[in-house]
Amino acid sequence: MEGNICHINPMSAIPTTPVARVLDAMVRHPILTAIVAIPYFAVTVHFHGDVSDLCHLVRANIGNAPYNLSITIACITLLATASWHVVQNIRRSRRKFVRIAYWIVTSALITLAYQTLFVLNSEAAHFPQYAILVFPVFAFARRYGETVLWIALLGAVDELCQYVVGYSLYFDFNDIILDVLGGGIGVVFIFACTDHRSGIVQAASYSIRSRLLSPAYITLALVLLVTLTLITTGVIALFADESSGGAAFIFSRVPAPTQVWHDTDWGKTYHILHPGYGTIIILLLIGIYTGLDYAANTNATCNTTTSQPRDLAIDVRHNDQ
Repeated sequence: MEGNICHINPMSAIPTTPVARVLDAMVRHPILTAIVAIPYFAVTVHFHGDVSDLCHLVRANIGNAPYNLSITIACITLLATASWHVVQNIRRSRRKFVRIAYWIVTSALITLAYQTLFVLNSEAAHFPQYAILVFPVFAFARRYGETVLWIALLGAVDELCQYVVGYSLYFDFNDIILDVLGGGIGVVFIFACTDHRSGIVQAASYSIRSRLLSPAYITLALVLLVTLTLITTGVIALFADESSGGAAFIFSRVPAPTQVWHDTDWGKTYHILHPGYGTIIILLLIGIYTGLDYAANTNATCNTTTSQPRDLAIDVRHNDQ
């Protein structure tokens, strides 16, 4: 029986798309990438309240209907532009079904979030904010699932800062879900616009043990373990009620919601996620986008029936067994 093992040298591979070239530059210049990424995240977190106040001011001046309509048009325009770019790349790529399926699923999840988690249309700003942040994060992680995991953790830091300074009455898992979906947009865009034979994406064929020992999953495990322990011991409480008097930290400064859906004066209906349910949804989304790693690894796999591009350094070894 003959087997074929394909080795691609990432340092000699030539990125073939603009997205791949941008990522390649970020991978090759990690210090510069960090210098850009860290202030970007710090600025977006620090001025989150100011931007929200500005949005409220604009909404008060022009009215709810024109405000929401303008935001909706802007979002549809951005999504249509990104979709056009994705389609152009998919037409020239292999494994078109996986790319199209992930883009459609992500678009559907965004629509679902809009219908259930949005209080104001301006919350759509979470999507481009974290889709942009995906690029430097991916340059360091170089795996789709771990990139989305880091985005979820950064989103949690963002919400914690807002909660601590008193901008929000509760630690908003709704917003973290929106951040993760923004991360999903970013990784799917990269997946659709990148030739995975270029070596930018690290191979996903590593063991479960190696995955669990990666910095991203260790951080996630520690956060979940510490939080669960503190909740169990009463140091952290979920909602402000009679049993939360001795808690050092409370996820919500108000009592637990007594209704599933909440109505606003401007006609929007939304749901406030319970911390437990919110955590489960975040983990499920991370799992969904981790599938991109295995699809990318399959994409980069060589076989004897597929011709190889000349710009890649490939070493194919035949073993007779």
